Amino acid sequence: MRPLATVLTLATVILAGCQPESVAAQDLIRPAMIERIEIVVLEPAPVQVRVVAHGYLPDGCTAIAGVEQARDGAVFRVSIATRRPAAAICTQSITRFQEVFPLNVAGAPAGDYTVDVNGKVLPFQLK
Repeated sequence: MRPLATVLTLATVILAGCQPESVAAQDLIRPAMIERIEIVVLEPAPVQVRVVAHGYLPDGCTAIAGVEQARDGAVFRVSIATRRPAAAICTQSITRFQEVFPLNVAGAPAGDYTVDVNGKVLPFQLK
């Protein structure tokens, strides 16, 4: 019985070490630092809108984690998040980035709109 107990204990320890940690314990998720934004409206039907966000990452370990957007009336609210490993030792050099993404204007009628990307706001017009 003793060898079986030892094998079971060892298997339990190994399997416990294989369990994934939660993302919150591994990474720091923060809003990206945005310096300025541009809006590019492509006119052929159907109309397409691209947002170009210019910003910077605070260190060599931080990367863009994702872009989320939602429309609230005439305002498109866009959130660009960054991800950084919590325990990482990183170079302290600022890295500039440019993130280009389509704005979901499907179903939006012609008119005046505003895009808000992490607090940087710019108006544009759909015709």
